Amino acid sequence: MFQKVDIYAQDFVIGRGLDCNLVLEDPLVSRRHARISTAALVPTIDDLGSRNGTLVNNVPVFSAHPLAHNDRLRIGSQEILFVIDNPALLRSLRNTGAMVACHACKVPMPRGLARCPHCDVALLPQKTCARCGKAMPTSERHCRHCRARQRTSDPTIPISFGNDDVHWSENMIAELIREAIAQGRFSHATRVLQGKMEDFDLRWASGLRDMAALLRLSQYNATLAAELDDATKVAWVLSSWQRAQRPVPPDLFRDLLKCRSAAAMLSQYLQGLKRDASASETLAALEQIWAAQSSQRAGA
Repeated sequence: MFQKVDIYAQDFVIGRGLDCNLVLEDPLVSRRHARISTAALVPTIDDLGSRNGTLVNNVPVFSAHPLAHNDRLRIGSQEILFVIDNPALLRSLRNTGAMVACHACKVPMPRGLARCPHCDVALLPQKTCARCGKAMPTSERHCRHCRARQRTSDPTIPISFGNDDVHWSENMIAELIREAIAQGRFSHATRVLQGKMEDFDLRWASGLRDMAALLRLSQYNATLAAELDDATKVAWVLSSWQRAQRPVPPDLFRDLLKCRSAAAMLSQYLQGLKRDASASETLAALEQIWAAQSSQRAGA
């Protein structure tokens, strides 16, 4: 299901905050995420320092970027088609919400509807508060009258593409990080990466152990640690692999050594591995990398 929203202001702000012109109830969207400006002859979009970034036709934007007819904007998990039109009347803004898929027909639709607009299956059958019995909107989690939290679960499922429940937004965020690093925007890459690290830690604590995601996040941290000489990023990598009860892969360890301020930390890590008999093979490879790096620094 698509919803048309008119851009009625010269500076049209999109975000999760209620003061935005277009409000998106999406955890991947920042409170003030992006701004579309129509003051000039050519409309532009500008990212407002959001955590997860803004894409135009799958290309990250960091400053005022010109928009053309039928450009596709990606903000959080929302995809917006920018259409240049001349509406006669300005329509009132409505909350778009996050997209989900119906549990019966699997067709995309906005989150919070009581019935699927495609197959008419009931999505949120409970319409009265479990505590006070008064009527309440089916999309709300708390009763407006007694504030009791409702236990009825939403059977809709998040839209995902690919295997292992990997959302397409994961690829978008990874692309943002890579592009920011390639363009030398390390502060932006750090901000986006921090959000992904927090999400990863929460998933790991809940029992979702994704080693591929750990390796990707570790590689991004290693790159930023070397560029910024930031030992805290190395510390996160080491502690995460220790939590996974796996030694740091040799190629990743070589990249971590590029952060000069983390040398003592990495030396202590090697000493700790010597007490782990199961890591003896990897330890030998890491010690060779350490010795080679030490020789290079001594020669320099």
